[in-house]
Amino acid sequence: ADHSRASTTMASGVVLVREEGSKINSLRFTPSLGNSFGLSLDNCDGPLQDDFVEIKVSAVSLNFRDLMHAKYMSPKNLPFIPCSDCVGVVTRLGENVKFLSVGDRVCPLFFPKWKGSKPKSSTLAGVLGGMDVHSGTTRHGVLRDTIRIKESEVAKIPAYLSDEEACTLPWCSCKS
Repeated sequence: ADHSRASTTMASGVVLVREEGSKINSLRFTPSLGNSFGLSLDNCDGPLQDDFVEIKVSAVSLNFRDLMHAKYMSPKNLPFIPCSDCVGVVTRLGENVKFLSVGDRVCPLFFPKWKGSKPKSSTLAGVLGGMDVHSGTTRHGVLRDTIRIKESEVAKIPAYLSDEEACTLPWCSCKS
């Protein structure tokens, strides 16, 4: 079956915004992220890329880092979808996905390019849900109902962990 060409996903989620005239950032739920804010959602609004999986998010954890982004993120980087850690179920597969199946429980990796070697700037780039201090760019986070991410940037979750337990691990495991 061709899992990569199914219909477009219209994601809902929470967006960090700064209202005109306001001096503080605020979070706003929206049922249609792309339409309401004109966000480019990691290709969520087009065909699924060959090496990507689509994940239905079931739990998200909030970290101190997320609170700092909510409070201090510059208006030039808004609107923005916060949070880096989640758990979800794979709902669709790109044509070249080899190690995951529809129905697998997964979590995105906080440092998707860091695969166990000594960390370097290049391996610490690409973090979800905030400002990447190594590249100066932002990457939308996971506080939404659906995300698309490369197969190589997720890990399977063991069955003995609940979604709530597992969604706290990606960032915490980086601090050990």
